[in-house]
Amino acid sequence: TDPVLMAAGLPSGHVRLVSLGQQNSVTVDLVPRSRRPCNDVSWNPVFKSRLAAGLDRLHSECCVSVWDVNEQGSATRARGRLEEPHVTVVSTPIVELSKSE
Repeated sequence: TDPVLMAAGLPSGHVRLVSLGQQNSVTVDLVPRSRRPCNDVSWNPVFKSRLAAGLDRLHSECCVSVWDVNEQGSATRARGRLEEPHVTVVSTPIVELSKSE
């Protein structure tokens, strides 16, 4: 069976994905280009592996980032952080939108 993923938007702008119901849970941080609070996260009801994050608006920067959790993109394993040695960081969304788009 597919893992159940929970998504949470963080004040840092990261979106944290945590797999639930598995013995070896996986945590992934989706990281936008700029550091602004994440106000909303939403799964796409049609393309179920896609997740959108709504960020605080800042000048002309993008305020919506979309990731496909099945794509690896630029994933790196976070090492050396004692509090979260299991976190994988993905920093490239598949789409970024601003108010004018």
